Amino acid sequence: MMLSELKGVEPLQGAKVLYLDDSSQFQLKFLTNLTLATRRRIERIYYHGESVEEIVCSIRERMKRCPSPHLLIVDGRLDMLPSLEPAPRGIDGYDVVRGLAPDLLERGIVSIGFSTTFDRREPFLRAGADGFVRKTIPAESAVEAMASKYRRALARIRCGRDREFSPQD
Repeated sequence: MMLSELKGVEPLQGAKVLYLDDSSQFQLKFLTNLTLATRRRIERIYYHGESVEEIVCSIRERMKRCPSPHLLIVDGRLDMLPSLEPAPRGIDGYDVVRGLAPDLLERGIVSIGFSTTFDRREPFLRAGADGFVRKTIPAESAVEAMASKYRRALARIRCGRDREFSPQD
């Protein structure tokens, strides 16, 4: 796959992405395409059985790095270790987004929930996510959907900032 073969991913080009997921078969092709779309500006966060609070603290630390990320992608259910063994405990990705919501809003970081099951869409949106994408096959479709959600969220953020800083008559 080449970048030119991905459609509608221009908004992701140059975006710094944090991606929190546990191990899945879907990842390799999706990560390859997302890496192409962002021009290698993706940082993977591996789930090692941490609590929601521990993951939130870890992501906050990563968000302080320079350059700050533009996009956070969080899997719907985290319950596997990188070794493909079950984690001692599992957590829901939307709880991570809920814990980070004030930080994401303050920094203008877009968050997108990502899951194989569509029933996680509403919990992600209620938690403060800017969008939800279902893990689909082919992986190219998921990356294209990410780009579309990211573009819409950026437009909303920019519009809000324009209203906040527009001159008063």
